[in-house]
Amino acid sequence: MTINITQRDRIINAILVGKANFEGSERNYARSLGISASAYSQLKSRKREGVVADAKLVVIGRKLQVPMYNAPEYNIVNIDVFDYLQEVFEACQEESKARMFCDIADCGKTVAATYYASKHKNVFYIDCSLVPTMRLFIKEIAKVIGLEADTTIHELVKNIGYMLQATDRPLIILDEAGDLSWEAFAKIKPLWNGTENCCGWVMIGADALAHKLERARHNKRVGAAETIRLFGREFMHCVPKGLGERTMFFIEQAERIIAANMPGATLASLNLIREKEKGKDKKDMPVLESLTRLKENIMKEKRLLAKKKTR
Repeated sequence: MTINITQRDRIINAILVGKANFEGSERNYARSLGISASAYSQLKSRKREGVVADAKLVVIGRKLQVPMYNAPEYNIVNIDVFDYLQEVFEACQEESKARMFCDIADCGKTVAATYYASKHKNVFYIDCSLVPTMRLFIKEIAKVIGLEADTTIHELVKNIGYMLQATDRPLIILDEAGDLSWEAFAKIKPLWNGTENCCGWVMIGADALAHKLERARHNKRVGAAETIRLFGREFMHCVPKGLGERTMFFIEQAERIIAANMPGATLASLNLIREKEKGKDKKDMPVLESLTRLKENIMKEKRLLAKKKTR
């Protein structure tokens, strides 16, 4: 696999900038990215050609969320979900708490999580949808904090706890946590026990995450009730539950995003803009695509509200 010079430089620059948020040694940082310490040292000294294979850089770029194309800049907007989650992350990191946030899809959870991770030290973001099994999940946590993952799962769980105890106010963000198998979920309890009072944990997911944990507790799955207790017993959310309030909430959020990213546009004009941009790749229009999904949610809510009124 080959990437061009611009893409390579973009990923390498992200690697060098990312070290500022990783408190551990350069060796551990390099290990968290899947490269050798000597390779990282060469990148620092501005030697780039042939140091890290393109295929490996692509993997690193994905983990660091480096765009591989010249996408229009997306202005992060302080919508309610974003602000609420920043407060949750900060509180959990500062006070070593564990919390769960479960809300509807496409409300901005992942944007808020990746933004916080990019701006704060010792915040480790895990996309659980990519590591749903127990082995993949534990090995991914080990890798992102800079541990060797070539040992047993039992040893890795203990090593993760020991490493995080030695880290200043770490925070683990488990995004798309509802995608984890129950075997993976069962390992969260010993991970928490090994890092209690020294590491914050936040589980994020759609409504299905809450349903999954509640169903497991109802069915008396081993560890379900304890996991819910450890994470504060509450499934936190931001989007209102009432249909009318929820519709107004979506409209307000959409209008804020439009004002920051598409001056002059309106929610009503999105369809016209999409028609004008027809044929363009969706990846070149991230704001428009996000707003289109948000508008679809609004229309869905309006239909449900109208249906409810006719009953």
